[in-house]
Amino acid sequence: MLCRKVIRTILPKAHVHAFTDPEKGVSYVEMALADSHAGDAILFLDINMPSLTGWDVLDKLGTFGKAFKDRIKIFMLSSSINPSDKEKAAGNKLVSGYISKPLSGNILHTIMPGIA
Repeated sequence: MLCRKVIRTILPKAHVHAFTDPEKGVSYVEMALADSHAGDAILFLDINMPSLTGWDVLDKLGTFGKAFKDRIKIFMLSSSINPSDKEKAAGNKLVSGYISKPLSGNILHTIMPGIA
């Protein structure tokens, strides 16, 4: 919820969809990919979630193919200080970066230069 608030504060016109159930989030992404009018997106993916880990979600998203990779940038977002999590994220071709919580306006400006 804090991440959503930060994003909406920095980017008030952004369409923010937050999911506490990873399965519903994966379903939403799949549905959005089927919509040819949907634009590109950034996905902030937490490592520790109920039912599926962020790594499990990445495995599912990896089955969506080239359309997914071309339209969605994924940033792992975690409070984990485990160096192996950062290494694992860096080694995953779907992951654009690893962000340590909390998400901040400075981080958003870094990953999306030129935002308001």
